[in-house]
Amino acid sequence: MMRIKAGQSIRPATGKPAGPHALGVCHSIGNCSVARCISSLRGPQLAEVRLDLLTGKVGKAEVRRIFSSHNNLIATCRPGRRLQKECASLLLEAIADGAACIDIEVGAPIALQKQKRQAAQ
Repeated sequence: MMRIKAGQSIRPATGKPAGPHALGVCHSIGNCSVARCISSLRGPQLAEVRLDLLTGKVGKAEVRRIFSSHNNLIATCRPGRRLQKECASLLLEAIADGAACIDIEVGAPIALQKQKRQAAQ
């Protein structure tokens, strides 16, 4: 297992530590349609997809299209615009469809955190 020092950047394409002057940038994509989200993924090496902020229908098929189109995506879905149960379902689908990471709130119920961790392993 590789150890990463505090403040050290990671090269998204390889997962290895970047040089001392490298800057890792994660693009956050939301407030757009699924089609626009997918087209926005053509540029960045690393991106966070805000499933809760996508417009239009966002179900299993749409999540599959998004997370199978890029191999270095973080899935995020905050309760508010979507119910917590729907967010949990979308994040589990993102894991199954190739999300590199999921963003779980510290305040999320423990059972939900455990379920997502198990699915990611």
